[in-house]
Amino acid sequence: FRARVASVTPTVTRGEFATWLWHMAGRPTAPSAGWADVGDPRAVDWLAAAGIITRPTDGRYHPDRPLTRARAARALWRAAGSPAPTTNRDWADAPPTDAFDWATDTSVLPGRADGTYQPTRAVTRLALAKALYRLHLLSAGG
Repeated sequence: FRARVASVTPTVTRGEFATWLWHMAGRPTAPSAGWADVGDPRAVDWLAAAGIITRPTDGRYHPDRPLTRARAARALWRAAGSPAPTTNRDWADAPPTDAFDWATDTSVLPGRADGTYQPTRAVTRLALAKALYRLHLLSAGG
């Protein structure tokens, strides 16, 4: 039992997130953006071309860094078409943002019951698996 739990609790890197979202979208192609720190840039190129992420001026994606809840929520919100949230919240630890509100409204990557969003906290594999599944259900109309 411990081995199974341990396999879903590690945090997700930004590179893993890009790859999983790209695969979920069917591995579409995109023009090369010339990332300075990405070995196989196809996933990150597509995320940037689709407007899901923005390309920093230094040309680095930092694929080995942990994926934060803030980055994940913004990217998933953009992947869903940047829909308006149904509820606007005053987060105790984050500025108001449609991405966090939408992620909570849809349970894709919800905030906490104590009124915090914990935007700098790293996303676990389990949390991201749930988020991607919920995003899939939304895009399938379910």
